[in-house]
Amino acid sequence: MRGTMTCAAIPFAALTVGFTRYAVSTSALPMARGEGQRTTTMAVVPGGAEWSVDTSGTRYESFAVPILDVEQRMGLDDRSDWGARIPTASGVIVSYKRRFDGPISPDSCATAVMIGSGFVNFAQHAHEDVTLMFHTAVFARSWLCR
Repeated sequence: MRGTMTCAAIPFAALTVGFTRYAVSTSALPMARGEGQRTTTMAVVPGGAEWSVDTSGTRYESFAVPILDVEQRMGLDDRSDWGARIPTASGVIVSYKRRFDGPISPDSCATAVMIGSGFVNFAQHAHEDVTLMFHTAVFARSWLCR
């Protein structure tokens, strides 16, 4: 009975969660303790906004919207860091990243999870995210990182 309820809850949960693509400008490798990194992401969202093109308000046209995100990340320890991101000067998102595996080396493979929370669109919307990240070094022995 419990398995049936779990299977029924999965589609319900998928329908109640909204997904918005936001760029993640970090990897699974956390920043070293005390180190910082600032990144800027620039993109264009096609059809990102609609405006009425006549006085009656019945005809709308969509326009491309440029976005510019600025993020600052700071290392907490050898396995975690935190960051603050300002998405298109319209909000703030704070995130925490934790590395799970591997030796602490830029040449090793890494798996990390990053969770974040904040407000976007001039505080009209709350933002929550969970991102699972993988990192493989360019010269790793294999893509499986044995």
